[in-house]
Amino acid sequence: MAGSLPQILLLFDISVILNGSTRLWRGYRQIGACWLPQVVLDEARFLQNRAPDPSQEKIAREFFRFYPDSNWQATDETMSHPALQPPTGQQLSKRARQVIAIAECAYGVSQHFPEQLVVLVSDYQPLLKRMQALQVLNLCGITGLALKQWSLSGNRPETINQACLSMKTAGIRQRTAEVRQKDVQPKNVSSPTSIRQPTSIRQTAQNLPAAKPSAQPSVTARPKTRKPKVSPSRRDVPNIHKISRFYALSQLVSLVISLAGFVIVGFMVWRLIQPEKFQQFWRRYNLPQLGRISDGQENFESHRPLGKAHYRGSAFTVRIQSPEN
Repeated sequence: MAGSLPQILLLFDISVILNGSTRLWRGYRQIGACWLPQVVLDEARFLQNRAPDPSQEKIAREFFRFYPDSNWQATDETMSHPALQPPTGQQLSKRARQVIAIAECAYGVSQHFPEQLVVLVSDYQPLLKRMQALQVLNLCGITGLALKQWSLSGNRPETINQACLSMKTAGIRQRTAEVRQKDVQPKNVSSPTSIRQPTSIRQTAQNLPAAKPSAQPSVTARPKTRKPKVSPSRRDVPNIHKISRFYALSQLVSLVISLAGFVIVGFMVWRLIQPEKFQQFWRRYNLPQLGRISDGQENFESHRPLGKAHYRGSAFTVRIQSPEN
């Protein structure tokens, strides 16, 4: 527990409400939170108009004038317990059903708020005995008179002191157990391969004889060797620049030869189609004299010293003249 006294949660029975007053109800709020089980709130509302005793009807009406602005709360929390179960087949009175409902509500609130001390305030002794039989650490019961003295004097009843001491002791034990559990757990958890074996296991392993090698070679025990990758030397790598230069040169030569061929063919065609213009062009640039083609005849003048060759029509005649003639 953080402090010497836990937070107090007061849970009221209808008997305490009917024996109180507005001054007392306000004083109870100074002790702790004030809650009403839903069954108690319903009973107080019923007693406003149909109470068998006029005094109870008067107090019920006074309570509902106080309740709206009192910061009191109603709860329908409930939880069953084996000690609170009624006998099987027994007919229960209205008051007996109310007692069981109030007890189950108190038990449920104590389980829902385990760090608070739930105090059931009732003047009905069978209900207080049921609370004591549950033996819940943060649940106890006191009478309306004890709560009244507590509110007026500020002195806690002995039942409250014992319950607070029990909760404090239980809290200390719980913290101690948590600290011990943290100390037992290893701070640094290593991997399974780095866990150190006990001494007895290491000694047993050392005393064991060494295993004899098997006659057959183990395939898995033999490591696989990888051939190193041999990178080619610079001499084996072709010179890309030389190849590109040779390829460009060969392309240039081919282009020149092609152009020359086109020029020659062009001149030949020109000479066949327009021989006179071709001869004029040829003589203008003082080029070597070529044969003349006219009217289907080709005359080639040869510079041979022995004579001349003449072509006439389809006949082929060779006349050789001596230099003297």
